[in-house]
Amino acid sequence: AFTIDGSGGFAFGYSLGVNQCNCPLRQIENHFQFVNNWTKQSGNHMFKWGIDLRRGQQLRIPSDDHRSGESEFTEGVTGRADLDVLTNGTAPTGLALASFLLGQPSSFDRFFTGIGYTPGLRQTRLFFFGQDTCASLPN
Repeated sequence: AFTIDGSGGFAFGYSLGVNQCNCPLRQIENHFQFVNNWTKQSGNHMFKWGIDLRRGQQLRIPSDDHRSGESEFTEGVTGRADLDVLTNGTAPTGLALASFLLGQPSSFDRFFTGIGYTPGLRQTRLFFFGQDTCASLPN
């Protein structure tokens, strides 16, 4: 995506900053669960126990800054800094379109997760319980 600031400026391409397209967005979420309870009666005792096993998986790769990159062109690249300072930036001497035609962006942003970074979450949770109920009479 390209953004050309200043008078007569425009933006083109597709990205979150140009046309509010958060694409491509890759998102996956899974949840697996196993639950079981057991009961055993022995004499005056009733034993109960159980397990709850949960596995969660989540993957989200955002595209806040486009993966191919976003270039921004401003007047400051082709303007005269000494004159721009005198006007406090209200009357820039440069032209953002000229910066674009010269291929001199003022900034460049790109989404990068980093080397060895996996933007996913894996989590296993185990829950157990046990109970003994004792009756003084067998009924």
